[in-house]
Amino acid sequence: MMQLLGKFTRYIPEESDIPGATYVRNEEGTDWYSIAWDKERIAGKVYAGTDDDGDIVCVTDDGSALFPVDMTVWEIPASEAPDNILTEGYRAMIIDGVYQVNNVVITQETRAGLLREADDVIRPLERAVKHGMATPEEAERLEAWERYSVLLSRVNPGEEWPEKPE
Repeated sequence: MMQLLGKFTRYIPEESDIPGATYVRNEEGTDWYSIAWDKERIAGKVYAGTDDDGDIVCVTDDGSALFPVDMTVWEIPASEAPDNILTEGYRAMIIDGVYQVNNVVITQETRAGLLREADDVIRPLERAVKHGMATPEEAERLEAWERYSVLLSRVNPGEEWPEKPE
């Protein structure tokens, strides 16, 4: 079961074992190092750090590699972790202990990639038209790709993607 470990913030300990080190603890006073250095505890666990909106900003299956400054940390048994959390976790969020894919982020990333692709096609066609060197087919192709890029920019999460021009 996913366990909320709390939000971790910086603090200065009364006595420091490592001079100059940065320490973080949660609201209950638990120091992150007491968790991260407990090899038995972190074995077989996935740790997800979220921002104040619940978006996953860091995810790892090596708790000792996480340094959760200003993050809320969730401890998840690896056997219960969502599929692909280690590779797709940055496109997800945890709200009230519930992991959910963030469709807004996925839509934005997909749109950005498709718009880059469209721009790569549009740029040389625009130059050909600008300099009067375009064939009628190139001019038609430019118009189709420009319309496609406008439609792409208007897609909202959950909507169908426009069909790519030939």
